[in-house]
Amino acid sequence: MGVMGFAARGGLLRAVPKGLSVAARFVFVCVLASSLTACGLFGKKDVPPPKEIEIKPAPAAASLDFVAVASPLANPGPDGVPAPVVMRLYQLNAETNFSNASFRQLWEEDAKTLGPTMLGKTEIYLTPGGIEHVKANLIEGTSIVAVVVGFRNFENAKWRAMVGLQGEKRFKLKADLKTLAVDLGPQD
Repeated sequence: MGVMGFAARGGLLRAVPKGLSVAARFVFVCVLASSLTACGLFGKKDVPPPKEIEIKPAPAAASLDFVAVASPLANPGPDGVPAPVVMRLYQLNAETNFSNASFRQLWEEDAKTLGPTMLGKTEIYLTPGGIEHVKANLIEGTSIVAVVVGFRNFENAKWRAMVGLQGEKRFKLKADLKTLAVDLGPQD
């Protein structure tokens, strides 16, 4: 929509003094629009781009306080009825093998697929609407905490998530298990 289209519907023309010719009104509207646009150019401070988060391994004796919360509608079957599900909690020292693996590779042969990047694994059994807590010591060298959920319909699910650690002594993470997705982040 051009200035004339906007102006013809009475937009900026309400600010134009009456009695001016159409050409004078057009010039007035253009000057007014340019002035308003220029106002946004001043006083704007350059905001630096966000810093990348540096992933650091967990220090010795670091702990993990992990909570998994399942939706009452989690893991529906073909009949739509929710069902219990297994979630695997991994401690990793690198993300590449985990990120590049298929669901079947991780579910059926995770030790082979992840190789030496897998430092530890815990299996958690979740019922729809259930909550499970895991408190554990992080294995030295862990820089990534990741989860894989064994959804029945994994082909149409977001079945994996991971979080990089920042070298703190205590980590509080929460996995939100939705109908066909898992999200991993800090506890509230």
